[in-house]
Amino acid sequence: MIKEIFQNGAAREEWIIKNFGLRLRYLRKRLRWSGSYASHQFGISCALLYKLENGATKNPSFKTLLRVSDTFGISLDDLVGRDVPNKKPEKEEKLPSYFLNHDFWADSQPKEKKEEV
Repeated sequence: MIKEIFQNGAAREEWIIKNFGLRLRYLRKRLRWSGSYASHQFGISCALLYKLENGATKNPSFKTLLRVSDTFGISLDDLVGRDVPNKKPEKEEKLPSYFLNHDFWADSQPKEKKEEV
């Protein structure tokens, strides 16, 4: 079922929005925060919190999402229920030896002038 949801972009977006509200309400209630206390902690209005939890706000601002995730102490991915697989690149890219063996600080340091006696 989840594969089907993620294959359709619009359905995926709707699923994330719905689950974001459920996740937000779950986290708030788990901490035993009232709506007014949580909205105060997040720095948003009670009305906006209600809309977020019920999926009425389709596009919350990035600033709001950051406030909520920072207050809960979780990542944005965890807040919105986004799974990010730990995917290794198919081909490991190697830096040219110039970058590995070169002292970049030597080029940026001022050259000392030797005093002639």
